[in-house]
Amino acid sequence: MAFQSRTQRTFLTMFIVCICSCALGGVVILLTDLRGMFIERTLVTLAAIGGSSLLALGAAIPTELRRWHPLGPGALGVICVTLAVSLVSIWVSYQYWPDDLEKFMGTGWLWSVELTVTGLLSLARLHARWNWVRTTTVVLLAIAGLQITATLWMDIHQGDDWFRLMSILLILGLCGVLVTPVLHHLSRTRLREDVRTTNLTLSLTCPRCQKTQEMAVGRSKCAGCGLKFDIDIEEETCRKCGYSLFQIQSSLCPECGTPIFSPPRSAEAGSPAPLPPGASG
Repeated sequence: MAFQSRTQRTFLTMFIVCICSCALGGVVILLTDLRGMFIERTLVTLAAIGGSSLLALGAAIPTELRRWHPLGPGALGVICVTLAVSLVSIWVSYQYWPDDLEKFMGTGWLWSVELTVTGLLSLARLHARWNWVRTTTVVLLAIAGLQITATLWMDIHQGDDWFRLMSILLILGLCGVLVTPVLHHLSRTRLREDVRTTNLTLSLTCPRCQKTQEMAVGRSKCAGCGLKFDIDIEEETCRKCGYSLFQIQSSLCPECGTPIFSPPRSAEAGSPAPLPPGASG
């Protein structure tokens, strides 16, 4: 997948730099036996920023494509707040922590992942008969997230049944997360098979010898007199992904969601062009 926007490339660069720095710091510690609170806090800070950058990258994609808006901006907001709380917990001594800081931080990371994954699921272009898989996945993950949040904040302990239900929801939700990209690929394959809307041969009459014959698209020549032809067929396609817009009724590309700029109504077949000012019909 190509990261085209500057925002996406920035988050990706931050993730790579932080993770590489964290790994390099760990290697240095192992080789030199350096110890200290400052070094440990620095490594944990790099890991937190790297993880937040990865989540922000995942949230930026549906944000810029405006998929299920405003889910993406909401995820970015939660990620930023969670990172700030995490940095406070890393650099401020435990005895100075505000009340419920751990619960707030755990809830923030939970919903940062939840909202980012949901935003990425919105990118899937599924066949109509498979949309229920994504919808069910989102609902299961949301219920599991609410269960975990209630467990953290309300100290709910309902015995084994409570945690069994939570585990079942998480397992089914994760299965849906894994299956959705597969269904997206299958739907995409089907769509690309349907893109071919024209035959690759044409019946033409040679202007030199008047011989009627079938000619292939591209470079060919008359079987009678040898006159060469260069036949090029071009149909309207999406300017972003190249999907054929033949007989598309929607204002958005069904493949990537890019707005389709339809020709003015006056230019459509059967509609008279507007007369210039001062002209009479």
